[in-house]
Amino acid sequence: MAGLGPDQAWPGVGTFDLAKLTAYEGGNLGRLGRYGDAVAVLDTALATLEPTMYRHHCTALIDRAEAHLGGGHVDASCADASAALSIAAHTGHVLSVQRVHRLAQAALRTKAVVARRLWAEVLAVSPNSRHFSRSRLRNCMSSCESTPLVEATPRPNRHYRGLVLDFGGVLTTSFEGALRAYCVRDGLVPDALEKIFNVDEGAQGVLVELERGRISQAEFIAHLAPALGVDPDGLLERMLADLRWEPLVVQAVAELRARGIKVAVLSNSWGSTPFDPYARFHLNEHYDAVVISDQVGMRKPDPEMFALALDRLELPGKQCVFVDDVARYLPPARALGMATIHATDPATTVTELERLFGGPPLHP
Repeated sequence: MAGLGPDQAWPGVGTFDLAKLTAYEGGNLGRLGRYGDAVAVLDTALATLEPTMYRHHCTALIDRAEAHLGGGHVDASCADASAALSIAAHTGHVLSVQRVHRLAQAALRTKAVVARRLWAEVLAVSPNSRHFSRSRLRNCMSSCESTPLVEATPRPNRHYRGLVLDFGGVLTTSFEGALRAYCVRDGLVPDALEKIFNVDEGAQGVLVELERGRISQAEFIAHLAPALGVDPDGLLERMLADLRWEPLVVQAVAELRARGIKVAVLSNSWGSTPFDPYARFHLNEHYDAVVISDQVGMRKPDPEMFALALDRLELPGKQCVFVDDVARYLPPARALGMATIHATDPATTVTELERLFGGPPLHP
């Protein structure tokens, strides 16, 4: 992403659409202290904003990071702040970097390791973010890849030979967005499923058991359909109907594989029989290894599931990169030596893949 001059507009600024209004709503909810509501609304906004709307993505990520921090979720907060810092630095948006600086200072009070890593990233951009200039920001970013301070952001390694990716929300369009679209079609409030899984311990339990392959799809539906008050027939098919390939990421991954990079898919499944949500994507035809949770009796964040993916690629963790849209699934991958990318939007994911693997650009 190229930097913009002081009098140039960011793409998307000056026009209004539902996604941007949703992002504004999420930010306002966070400032009112309604952190859980803010995160849910900002999830929707980030899933629907146009990829080229860098400023809005950046602002929404910072708003969500602040909401996560307010709710006590330091890991998720720092992951969002790190992604926002990358966008802001590459586009030269000083005010956004200053917001991340203030958030990083607040996160440091938790004494969490991830907060110290985020602080190191901020320092790598500029030692004193209160006195940023656009030229200084660009100069700092041009050298930040080589600085030893950047611990949270994986360093480029031209010897990475493997890539492990989540399925829903990374290789596909937003998983949360698909579930929300289903809720609307079935006459429910958009976040009905999120609320069920957040407050109903029984629903949480059966989902985990389904992901591990310990119960059938029929048993899962028997619990979920009455809780939602919907027709159980074809429920999973209706819920996942809106999942599509995410073209920007799929294209980038195909180019990496053509260069000789081994690629694995690592996915928590909602079961695969009798309804197989992966069947129409023909994953085994496109990737070197496919690890589906219900088929192996494990689920992310089980470390053994990550180790199995590495085993199937026949590569050590230090030679691989792991990508997931769920921040809490990244630490087990890092523990095995993998570099990690928190997939917050397709454009940023591809930018990070370019940075880590090197070589020609992965998209125009």
